[in-house]
Amino acid sequence: MQMDFGLKQELHQKLVMTPQLCQAIAILQLSSIELAEMVEKELLDNPVLELAEVPETKSTEAEAQGETPASTAEEVDRYLEWAEYFDGPTYKEYTPIEKSEQTTFEALVSNAITLQEHLEFQLHMAILNDQPRLAGEYLVGCIDANGYLRVTVEEAAEALGQPVEMVAAVLELIQTFDPKPGCSFGGGQSLYIIPDISVEKVNGNYVIIINETDTPHLTINPYYRHVVREADTEAKKYVEGRIQAAVWLIKSIEQRRRTLYNVMEAIVQMQKDFFDKGPNYLVPLTMKKVADQVGIHESTVSRATANKYVQTPHGLFSLRTFFTAAVQNADGPDVAAGRIKRELKELITKEDPAQPYSDQALTDIFATRGVTVSRRTVAKYREELGIAASSKRKRY
Repeated sequence: MQMDFGLKQELHQKLVMTPQLCQAIAILQLSSIELAEMVEKELLDNPVLELAEVPETKSTEAEAQGETPASTAEEVDRYLEWAEYFDGPTYKEYTPIEKSEQTTFEALVSNAITLQEHLEFQLHMAILNDQPRLAGEYLVGCIDANGYLRVTVEEAAEALGQPVEMVAAVLELIQTFDPKPGCSFGGGQSLYIIPDISVEKVNGNYVIIINETDTPHLTINPYYRHVVREADTEAKKYVEGRIQAAVWLIKSIEQRRRTLYNVMEAIVQMQKDFFDKGPNYLVPLTMKKVADQVGIHESTVSRATANKYVQTPHGLFSLRTFFTAAVQNADGPDVAAGRIKRELKELITKEDPAQPYSDQALTDIFATRGVTVSRRTVAKYREELGIAASSKRKRY
């Protein structure tokens, strides 16, 4: 066997995930709340970033529909060219979409009084002396959300350095307070969802609004252009790196906005019956079909619709709601699986508790409606809806 040395050229093709591309993908997957938190963090970490002064002017029709003003798009792209960046004007963020009085993304949320607050109020009304009151506050703090004391009287007395008899007497007083059970009291602020997109019908056409009310609008401080010209090599290299990171962040946020708008626009077109008539008219739709319509990869659609919600004329829905498998319909077009689930839930809600529908009976009902669905599929959808089997639903 003969071995020798030599040089040869080979051509290989491979996909390289740059840090900038990874950042753009990560930003695309963020909800509006998560994006706002990320932007706040970047403002603290990157000194060249600052909040843009947004003039309080009415948005144009193109902006209201989520389209990017031509001047803004050109400026964002121009940031990537260093020569033009250092010689050109500073970046100005586009004017945010102005919300009408009917378009609100906030929910009215009230803080529910906690069990501890309720008990402390009664404690301060019943006890005036400092030491017993301190003991009472300690005991109240050791009561869990269900109203159970998680320490013994002896442990509380030892922690407070007070006689056991006094602590026991305070506990007996607290036990006479209202209410019971403790789980009837809230433990904090109510949870609610802020939609990432809003779709409204205006003059017969659907208008798509990307929610950016909570996301700070960014710009690059023009001072650092002078720093790059006058600084030494090491400082210049650092500032250039920070500016490049800021440029990619601004461009990634803008790209996220464009992608969300284009994906939602395609969904509105393909699910027009849903927006016109309601959830029962949802048609089967795949992410690949939307991707082909928009001209992007299917995985991009998946990332764009992840963890995001849209406010529609029929209520708040997850973007993933519009992508559903098809169920064969003998009388016409295929039916979306989501519609089958809703009809299944309605049937079970209206059934006779003494004689609940079995999975086979539900299958037969769908067959009479022209929808071909197997018993196993009915059982699967029923379990996904969290509905028990007929034997467990029966009431005597």
